[in-house]
Amino acid sequence: MFIAIVVNILFSLIVYIIIKKNENISSFIFLVKTNLNLTCSVIIFQFILSSIGLYEPEQYGSNGFFKLGRPTAFFGDPGWVAYWLIILSGILFEFIRLGFLSRNSLFYSTTLLFFAFIINQSRVTIAFVVLNIILILYYDKRSIKYLLVISFISLSVMLLMLVYFDFIEIPENLYYDIVDLSKNPRLYDAKNILTQFEKSYNYILGNGLGSLSRLKLIYPWRNYTNAHNVVILQVINDLGFLGLMIFMLFFMELFKIFKSRFCKILFIEIIILLNFHNIFPYFQLFWFLLILLLCIDRVYCKQIKNYE
Repeated sequence: MFIAIVVNILFSLIVYIIIKKNENISSFIFLVKTNLNLTCSVIIFQFILSSIGLYEPEQYGSNGFFKLGRPTAFFGDPGWVAYWLIILSGILFEFIRLGFLSRNSLFYSTTLLFFAFIINQSRVTIAFVVLNIILILYYDKRSIKYLLVISFISLSVMLLMLVYFDFIEIPENLYYDIVDLSKNPRLYDAKNILTQFEKSYNYILGNGLGSLSRLKLIYPWRNYTNAHNVVILQVINDLGFLGLMIFMLFFMELFKIFKSRFCKILFIEIIILLNFHNIFPYFQLFWFLLILLLCIDRVYCKQIKNYE
């Protein structure tokens, strides 16, 4: 893990140096818009290919709409795409709010985004993109906020009705989140990790990095190299409550660096996402997105006087 952290820090510094040479809002807008639209388009294209049998994305034949799997664009896991879609769309929403992009760009990008996160079926992506539309794009327009909330609730009720009357089938990953919580791997892992942590009595310093893998001997049908989407419990198990406090202080100091309102929102979302998707194998995305946010925040505050 130490080597992975060092490599990713070096990679982030290289990205920072490259971006710093072209410090202007228009370059960031082009970078974010192009990357977001390209990623969404690839997800949609992969879904079309899987529907005609020319491509088999992750979980093909066992999950996803019509058992066609969950396309992940250039990434190896749906959770990785979740990071990308949430943070880049949040940045794009702020640029649109400030008038740097037209409403046509909003319609085009959000249409691609909508189909991409529905096809990818990342529940956290759907929730955070809707939240960013409310908090960032329309944070100063109360009437539109209410309309969005009502529309989201209405669509959710309609979806549940379609499921209830067997017009559509819930994919497996959604089933254990809203129907049968006893099969939810997050809750399952959380219960087992807490049980074994309590038995260890190493509450202050934890059981050491990598110690979670010992649970494979107790629960051989599960891979416990990393916790499944309950990272805060993995940190407590490995580093104890002292390690958790150090992590919290580290993130608090990073938060103080940001000046713009929307970058603060997106940073908090990144921290929350780290708990939904394992922190150690996902470290490379955290460092890249963190550097991207820091660069945008710096340029944003220099070139735009009415930032919040």
